[in-house]
Amino acid sequence: TRFCSHIHFIGRCLHSKVIPKGFRSNFHTFSFSHSNQYQELTQFITVVNSFHPALKYTWEISDTSLAFLDIKISIEGNGLCTSVYYKPIDSHSYLLYSSSHPSHVKSSIPFSQFLRLRRLCSDDSDFSEKSEAMCQFFDKRGYPVSVVQAGYHRAQQIDRQAALQTAEKENTDRIPFTLTFHPHNHAVKSIIRKNFKLLQNDSETGTIFSQPPLISFKRDKDIGNLLVRSSFQTNDQSETFKCARSRCKTCPFIHNVEKISGPKRSIKIIDHFTCTSANVIYCITCTYCNKLYIGETGRRLGDRFREHLRDVERNDKDASKPVARHFNLPYHSKQHMAVCGL
Repeated sequence: TRFCSHIHFIGRCLHSKVIPKGFRSNFHTFSFSHSNQYQELTQFITVVNSFHPALKYTWEISDTSLAFLDIKISIEGNGLCTSVYYKPIDSHSYLLYSSSHPSHVKSSIPFSQFLRLRRLCSDDSDFSEKSEAMCQFFDKRGYPVSVVQAGYHRAQQIDRQAALQTAEKENTDRIPFTLTFHPHNHAVKSIIRKNFKLLQNDSETGTIFSQPPLISFKRDKDIGNLLVRSSFQTNDQSETFKCARSRCKTCPFIHNVEKISGPKRSIKIIDHFTCTSANVIYCITCTYCNKLYIGETGRRLGDRFREHLRDVERNDKDASKPVARHFNLPYHSKQHMAVCGL
């Protein structure tokens, strides 16, 4: 997080003058380019762990191996070998097999994880050992042995060098047809494929649908989407209210409505305003002829409206002050003024 950024984190260390020479960092790892800095390293760790009581950092010092993200790199002879690395807090919470996800999605998860092991494990015996542990993870999530073994054997047959190559994705100009996933929607998929020739043989749609549509599925709302909102709910009503200050000159003119109806459309008020609200777009309504004036101010709504009110009282006919000119028309007065925030 930015709380651990260079300003708060590295800046504190620089102030303490304990960063070892050759220090390099990123969010996950701190490395040192000289092997004789053990004392400076331990001093550095002491400083960062005393920086804030809510921040505690873990560390591992080793001359033979280094863990980074999900890979562990070790020195073996005159070279390096790699293996998969799991954090101690990793719960291996793969998708439950009892989930209502499509069967092909659930069946592909074991293969994808075994393929990940194939890429990370440089030694075949290490791959076999880590695969046995992976089988136990899937067993706890309710996966059938046949599905897990099929994924394992499929990944095992892939050469590691080939697995490390990036697969090129084929570009397609097929028109996507997206459905909300439901077990019954598979029938729609088969119906479209069965009757696709009707579109191809039609003189108008044949040029558009030269290939069958790419049928895909999107997930429906889950319980979390239904129960959790992305914004906090408040009890504030979306209207403009009086500020209740005893000497406020704007309160008598507050227009307490949920929406403003204009000549072409209506505007629904979606926020809570008072005379003291600042940085607002506001609307002055003429209650006699229903004409509207839309304005904006960076100051408080009450302060800006009092300026309009003074212009009306002075009968200011300046062309730049349409509010004053309107409310000084025949049969109009300041009593016909009503203001609200938008």
